[in-house]
Amino acid sequence: MIRSFLFSVAGVVGVMASAQNLNNVTWNPSAPDECDYIAMNLMGNFPGQNYAPDSFDVSPSGFTITINLYCSGGGGGGQTPFSQATPASGPYVAGSYSVIGQLWINGNMVDTWTGNKTVTPATIPDPGLYNEVTLCNSDPNAQLITFLAGTPDPGGVWLDPNGTIVTNGIFDPGQSQQGFYTYEFDQNFPCVDTMQQILVTYEPNSNAGLNGSQQVCVNAPAFQLFPLLGGTPDANGSWTYQGNSVSSTFTPGTSAAGAYVYTVPGIPPCGNPTSTVTVTVTQPGNAGVGGSVQVCETDTSFTLNTVLTGSPSTTGTWYDPNGFSMLNGYNAHVNALVDFPGSYEYRVTVAPCAATVATVVVSYTNTEPPCGEDCLGVEGGPAQPGTACNDNNPNTINDQWNANCICIGYVGIDEPSAAAAMVLQPNPATDAITIDSPAGLVLGYDMHTVDGRLVRSTVVNAQRATVQRDGLANGSYHITIRFADGRATRTIVFE
Repeated sequence: MIRSFLFSVAGVVGVMASAQNLNNVTWNPSAPDECDYIAMNLMGNFPGQNYAPDSFDVSPSGFTITINLYCSGGGGGGQTPFSQATPASGPYVAGSYSVIGQLWINGNMVDTWTGNKTVTPATIPDPGLYNEVTLCNSDPNAQLITFLAGTPDPGGVWLDPNGTIVTNGIFDPGQSQQGFYTYEFDQNFPCVDTMQQILVTYEPNSNAGLNGSQQVCVNAPAFQLFPLLGGTPDANGSWTYQGNSVSSTFTPGTSAAGAYVYTVPGIPPCGNPTSTVTVTVTQPGNAGVGGSVQVCETDTSFTLNTVLTGSPSTTGTWYDPNGFSMLNGYNAHVNALVDFPGSYEYRVTVAPCAATVATVVVSYTNTEPPCGEDCLGVEGGPAQPGTACNDNNPNTINDQWNANCICIGYVGIDEPSAAAAMVLQPNPATDAITIDSPAGLVLGYDMHTVDGRLVRSTVVNAQRATVQRDGLANGSYHITIRFADGRATRTIVFE
């Protein structure tokens, strides 16, 4: 049977000799037996950089296997190495095979590679001998293969009494169920599957139940750990966390997240059985702080998130005054020509916490501002007289648009003496800017956008601080640096 496939090739472009050729055909696995499927890899050179493979076929006939690689294109200069693996084919009966690789370009066979490959007789894996074991539910974890009698080969798959694959072949006493476990090797035809079983039973002992887990919000109410255990645990046990005795009550925000171990007294000769409840504590999302805004009644694309303050997550959803979700997620906008005024809610949900909500109250107006062009010529834009701007002079502060829409900056006065020796570099920057203040301790800093929105407030208490970009958009920012005897404001730029 001929098997044809469409495929793509990722090759390394290089300049080599001028003629196209097929250099080699390799097998994976390189030394297969008659139970293996084989992927064949063709390697060679296209006569230029503008060639591409189209398809190939693998055609076995007796002890001869022919692989045809069909390509098309032309020109480009130099040569382009290629390496293409076929989907696995086979299995093939044991024997010595003549392998023929043929390279076709634009319908013409341009090169042939021949070689010999060997398929060895199948080696039937040994699954070991049947055995029965009795364990305590307090015993340590063990590899199931160690319970088999005989000399089982590694590499098989274990199935539990329900036919489910046992992860890594590990038996976890007290958590794994008793019953028949099957060890099997799934062989490709014509090879035959091999398998063996063991019977695992438990000694009589007390019961600590099955492991459990719980994900909770940091502001959730306190809860009991015991009901989170599976199975039928005895009620006379005790709880520990990292080896220390703890209460059976978990209080989010106070109790530490992690693994809580439940132990009940054992029945000799068995030890004390245990089980574990793993608790994960999740922080709620941050929707920021809402506000109110007047939007020009002709504005068709007012972006709601420009009203939010704080540090809102960008993963939330906006809802209009009728409670319908809006398009574009965090970047949703209102069209004053069609959308209703009223309360727009931004909701951020991080399961299992309840959604956090910020409300932006939108009203429409035809007064100026916000209607009319702003100082940058944008209809209803935010660059209004009296609002922040950037005069691109790093030596000025508190830049504002004046009544004539001229961006005016002011030279800082009464700054702390340490500010004179302060250096911010590099500025502009791509990723981070370093503040060096050899003459005084930097207590912290606040960063605002040029339109006055706070984007960061940080405590430093050092003579050096690094201002990381951390997702800030390209542009200018005002940074106010706090000293013990005052503040100094500078302009920084991320690009």
